[in-house]
Formats: sequence, C-alpha cells, structure tokens
Amino acid sequence: MKNFHELIHDLGELVGANLELDAKEACTLEVNQKFKVQIELDPSKEKILFLAMVSELPPGKFRENILRDGLKANYTAEEKQGVLAYIERQNSLVLFDYLLVDGIDKEILFQRLQKFIERALTWHTAIDNGHSAPDLGEIPPSKNTQGPMFGLR
Repeated sequence: MKNFHELIHDLGELVGANLELDAKEACTLEVNQKFKVQIELDPSKEKILFLAMVSELPPGKFRENILRDGLKANYTAEEKQGVLAYIERQNSLVLFDYLLVDGIDKEILFQRLQKFIERALTWHTAIDNGHSAPDLGEIPPSKNTQGPMFGLR
C-alpha cells in the first residue's frame, strides 16, 4: 500500500474532490449535504476505517424501531456491508466498516467507499422518509451527473 496520505489524495482524484487528512490523520467527506463520512487508518495501520454519521434519531418508538431494524440488517446482510450502531451521546445512527490495507490501491478503496456510502445513503433516505429501515432492494442513486460522486465536499 502507498502511504495513507497518498492513497487519500489519489482517492480524491477518482471522486473529483480535493481530499486531505486533518490533524488527527482522518479525512472527512460530506455526502450530498446530508451526512458525513470519516476515513482513517486504525492505530495498528492494518485497516482503513469508515464511519458514517447516518442520521440523528429522536427519542421514542421510531428510534426503537430503527435500532431494531438496524440489528436485523446487521445479522441478515448477505455480504459484509458494514455494521449499524447507535451512539447515545450524539443520538445518532452510525455505520462502521473497515478494509484491510494489505494489497489495497485507490480503485479498491474507491469501490469499497462507494458501496459504503450507498448503504449509508439508503438508510439516511429511509429515515428521512419516516421509515425505520430501507425497503428490500432499494438502491440509492450512485451516479451524480454534476460534480463529484455523491456530492462529496
């Protein structure tokens, strides 16, 4: 693997955005002005970590339903698509995933990031539309004809 700085820079070229690491060695992307995705190297430098702050969840039955459906989705996913979790301090549904750095290049990182963002966007859209989970087979638009992928900033 190239060094992480170079890999993030190369990823930026693929997505059409200027990507840089911050002081904490993480890169934060804003997706369609809806939520943020953070990419960073784990402390062992063996994995690239992804975190999406999918949606803030108001207290009540709706949040309970979302969390229940998130647990079901974690259990029933046919292929590894990240793990949905709840951060109580921020009242937020989050999506986590990782990618082993062994043999990684910008194309592999791009493809994995794209799938990760699609899943996060699917959940975000469902919650915004008052659903506790996305419909089975629901696929968010992954191509943006104007500007960078998913409106990344």
